[in-house]
Amino acid sequence: MAQLVADKMIDLDAPLSYYFNPIANPAWQSVTARQLASHTSGLPHYKNNTDLIGLYKSIALNEQFDDVTDALELFDSSELLFKLGTQFSYSSYGTVLLSALMQQVSGSTYLDVMQQRVFSPLLMDATQAESQSNKTPNQATFYWQNASQSHLLRPWRSVNLSHRLAAGGFLSTPSDLVKLGSAYLNPHYLSDEIKSLFWTPQKLANGQVNEQNYALGWRVGEAALAAPLGKTKFIHHGGVSRGSQSLLIVLPKYKTAIAININTNTEVFWDFGKISLQLAEIFLNNHSAAIN
Repeated sequence: MAQLVADKMIDLDAPLSYYFNPIANPAWQSVTARQLASHTSGLPHYKNNTDLIGLYKSIALNEQFDDVTDALELFDSSELLFKLGTQFSYSSYGTVLLSALMQQVSGSTYLDVMQQRVFSPLLMDATQAESQSNKTPNQATFYWQNASQSHLLRPWRSVNLSHRLAAGGFLSTPSDLVKLGSAYLNPHYLSDEIKSLFWTPQKLANGQVNEQNYALGWRVGEAALAAPLGKTKFIHHGGVSRGSQSLLIVLPKYKTAIAININTNTEVFWDFGKISLQLAEIFLNNHSAAIN
């Protein structure tokens, strides 16, 4: 999406009605790409979906959607949660709608856009849609973990995540995700201007930055790394799916990207996520020692 903005194919503040005619839900006419990417559009997350048939399908996870625009039917009759831009509420459906916009302006399928603009140029050869994963050898098994007895595990049932492709329907590896994070540090891939735009926490209609310091597709935080590193800004995003969790962080000051995956779930996400900063400390201290 950042590349499409850079190429003037998406105007972050243009209403969706400018791109879609007709539009799947009249309530989306004035929604903008900026609001979708910063989760201030009012679109619901899974449990807030008032499209009951769509809610059921999101739970059943057994239907294949070959086109991202088909997946809009799962929430295209749901109500908005609040007036545009006035609150922050994370919405995977909003990300799905963004993927439909990317497809609309590019004239290619969303998967082709991702392949041509991201996976191929960044050599992310291990990344693919989950619905295509049966062709992948040596794929990890995803496990359900008993919350009260963490040693009790069982494989998750088979699921189909094609309806949420852009919002958590890809399989990848830490190595591939690091290539993605590193691309943001490469001015030949994304200009500093675009990078700054997408890494700037977005303000609500009242002028205040949203409660999660959420930018455009990224969260922005401050990490307190062990001495001598100290405090530093880190850009990050994590995800949770059936029997899996992922986190990608970028430390701009140190030109470093770190990714971690796990094939089960933790009750508290940051019990897993904090490992990324521990790895950062080890790597950066060792790297500094090697240079010195």
